[in-house]
Amino acid sequence: MLVSHVLNHILTPTLPSKSTLSSMPVNDFQASVNAMVKSFSALEESGRKSRKSPPVRRTRYLMNPPGIHVYSYNCLEYMYKKENCPFPTRARGLFLRNIDEPLVSVNASANEVHSKSSMNNGVSKDENKSDRQNWQIVIRGYDKFFNVNEVKSTAWAWLQSNTIGPYEVTTKENGCIIFMSAVNGHLLVTSKHATGPARDLNAKSHAQVGEAWMDRHLAQAGKSRADLAKFFEHHHVTAVFELGDDDFEEHILEYPPQRRGLFLHGINENTPEFRTWSYSQLKPFAQEFGFLIVTALTMDNLQQVKEFTDNVRTSGAYDGRAVEGFVVRSHLTAEPDKAHFFKVKYDEPYLMFREWREGTKSILKNKGSRFVPKYELSRKYFAWVDRKRHTDPALFAEYMSNKGIIAVRNAFLSEYGLPGVGAGIVAATAITTEEYKRGENTYKGEDDGAAALIDAFESAGLHSDSANGASSNRIGADKTLLLPIATIGAGKTTLGLIMGRLYGIGHIQNDNITAKKKAAAIFESTVLKEFDDHKVVYADKNNHLHQHRKGISEVFKSRYPGGRIVALNWQIDPSRVEEIVKAAIGRVEARGEHHQSLTPGKTDGYQSVIYNFTRNRDPVDPDHPFDSMIDDVVDLSFYDDPRVHLNKVCDVMGWEPPTDQAYQAAYNAAIKTPITVDKVVTNAIKKKAIKPRYYGIRLDNFDVKTVLDPLFSQRHPDQAAFWQHLVRKNRVKPQLHVTLAMTKVGAPAVFNERHGRVGALAANMIAGGAQPVRVTFSGVVWDDRAMALRVSDMPVECVNVHPHATVGTRDDKVKAVISNDVLSEAYRPDGSRKSNEKVKVLDFEKPLVIDGVVDEFFQ
Repeated sequence: MLVSHVLNHILTPTLPSKSTLSSMPVNDFQASVNAMVKSFSALEESGRKSRKSPPVRRTRYLMNPPGIHVYSYNCLEYMYKKENCPFPTRARGLFLRNIDEPLVSVNASANEVHSKSSMNNGVSKDENKSDRQNWQIVIRGYDKFFNVNEVKSTAWAWLQSNTIGPYEVTTKENGCIIFMSAVNGHLLVTSKHATGPARDLNAKSHAQVGEAWMDRHLAQAGKSRADLAKFFEHHHVTAVFELGDDDFEEHILEYPPQRRGLFLHGINENTPEFRTWSYSQLKPFAQEFGFLIVTALTMDNLQQVKEFTDNVRTSGAYDGRAVEGFVVRSHLTAEPDKAHFFKVKYDEPYLMFREWREGTKSILKNKGSRFVPKYELSRKYFAWVDRKRHTDPALFAEYMSNKGIIAVRNAFLSEYGLPGVGAGIVAATAITTEEYKRGENTYKGEDDGAAALIDAFESAGLHSDSANGASSNRIGADKTLLLPIATIGAGKTTLGLIMGRLYGIGHIQNDNITAKKKAAAIFESTVLKEFDDHKVVYADKNNHLHQHRKGISEVFKSRYPGGRIVALNWQIDPSRVEEIVKAAIGRVEARGEHHQSLTPGKTDGYQSVIYNFTRNRDPVDPDHPFDSMIDDVVDLSFYDDPRVHLNKVCDVMGWEPPTDQAYQAAYNAAIKTPITVDKVVTNAIKKKAIKPRYYGIRLDNFDVKTVLDPLFSQRHPDQAAFWQHLVRKNRVKPQLHVTLAMTKVGAPAVFNERHGRVGALAANMIAGGAQPVRVTFSGVVWDDRAMALRVSDMPVECVNVHPHATVGTRDDKVKAVISNDVLSEAYRPDGSRKSNEKVKVLDFEKPLVIDGVVDEFFQ
């Protein structure tokens, strides 16, 4: 019998049919999905009204084809641990679509992403009328599950009393999660919370790599995308994989070429309630479509599970290879039809290997190891690395790009005759350095030479379980790093001082670090030391670049792998940079000399410093490897007062908000805190007020895609090609403007009397602030270099013969100024059209009128 026939024979009778989706009637099922979405919206709304951080973040992505928006729901991680979890479903990895939402033009880009800090921002009024909407789950992950002893429902005693077998024990692969399903006949591949291309055009996203591997598996099995999509839509399910691909992303465990690909470990029904297939149902699917599958063992009782996982912990290997741990599937005694998952993760040797990785990076940066090694074997390894980087530099050629990490580790183990897998390497982790120890080590017995070390973490307020206990995510589980991501003048230090006074948290200010050499390492080590006396520490620094967050996050997680990182994200809207810079300059000038370093009196060119900090900022991106260690993100506004910021932090931290009297006392004390450090900051820019580079009209609230997407969707593909290129390559400017005149600072080569005169007129207009105006556009003009909107009317003078707003250019080599040439090749000075086949023009059916403001621009 063909596998496909077996597959249908085994699975179809036990699954929801295509028309019902579950055992309940269609209308009841649809109502349950709609109610779930309404509940998420209500959570967000209650957070907004109470001025707290919303517990759920929704992000919109575009499937292209088939032009359908899907919405990813990302919930605050710590709330899953609450016994009364507020979420309508515990699904971790959840994408939905609004069935009633019209399709988007197929010419729109798959790159379209609208990140929402709240679920209603930027959503139309009709979309918010959820009573009239029908929603469909298109991707459904597992219900969030935990390691043994991490929560009450995974304690061994609780599991013994409340779960029944059979217990399916599956290997926990060491990669990244990939979800797969289908919508309208098209496959949808996502990571935990995202789909489509990476924001960095030079990198590939997890979803993209997962999709590429999917195609490889299908080709090997002789199957098509349509075959797989048909299966998903027939059964209304999501397949759950682990992606192991060292060429793309190295983790701790090694995946040699013959073991790389997508490992199937689950198929979930797309329902609010968690319904998942048994392992026996997974195998036919994996065979049919050519996927790899995790190894599984079936055990009758929990004692067998415990003995088996303990033995693997001690032996350091399963089936001749290292494993990160096991995922165990059981059922609840009270509800035998309900699945209950838990996992058994191993600390060692993985924590030691992580220490090697981070220490190697420090050595390669010529900084040495920034932390005292925990393991004695690490001393030998670091000494070996220091020698090898000189004698064999090729070995480390791609190490800083997270490539070759495993090869370096294996080379060391090979030279020293040490096994990378097995009881020997596990036993080696029991020998820790004297510097790291806090008191004498105690041992809880020995088994085949592997000592189960209980490190003396207790003196640091930690708890490390024995070899039979919980995994590394218990170490430092009571520690939280508050990580501001801000800009100058945002109020981050004021917030830190308030929290310190009200809640007794540790607060380390980077501005108090006066060392000129190794300042970052000193700041990081000082933050880490503060955890000796505090459970919560605020790392007061802008942390506006990925590399800043990476450094402090890695140091924290290396010491406290179970610790929590909460990012306090002062959001910067790219379209409002100029406005925020002005406000920040005003705040810095208002505080005067009451600061350790950046003040008008101490810092030459302080306005430029503020501008650069605000402009050159890496947005928080959970899919970026440097931000992946962040557990929760609290979105804050540059314009909200500290009380609003504090309320949002209290919500995420579970703190009781202060009374008005207590808050006011803390605030007054914060703003009066004396400055005890005078930090000298030098700047190559001469001390003078920063001058604008040009004057123009900002079109703050204009999304050009809403105009051009429909326009080009009705045109021949040849006409739409350049627009599609701009969208696909992220070349559409996030904020459009109309340039009025350059200044001598901005463009000395072209500056002349006319620029000076028009610039002076603009400067006079905005002497009291940005001046509102209305701009009329007649159409869109482009060639193979640039695209621009042509201005037909506006109430201010412009130096350009053909005023315009550049939509985008082909690539970075083509500057926006080329739009002047494009317009000049399409129109004569009197506005009449030229005959030029290279330049294309599309006139709008009706003039496009957009509100803007005349303002000065600094870049």
